[in-house]
Amino acid sequence: MKATLEFNEDEINEFKLAVKGSDFYYALSEIQNELRDYDRYFKQATDCIDRIREILYNCGMDEIE
Repeated sequence: MKATLEFNEDEINEFKLAVKGSDFYYALSEIQNELRDYDRYFKQATDCIDRIREILYNCGMDEIE
């Protein structure tokens, strides 16, 4: 499958979202696993929150305005 997306100069955030969509999907999957582990293995809430912050940082969430 082939697709072409076009963005204007002022649509940089939309471009970043389109390019990093698979990274964000992976991050959400990892966050879901963290929350499942939190429930299942009685992990500390602070450990879970720290791991979620790390996942979001690693996927480039801070690059989106």
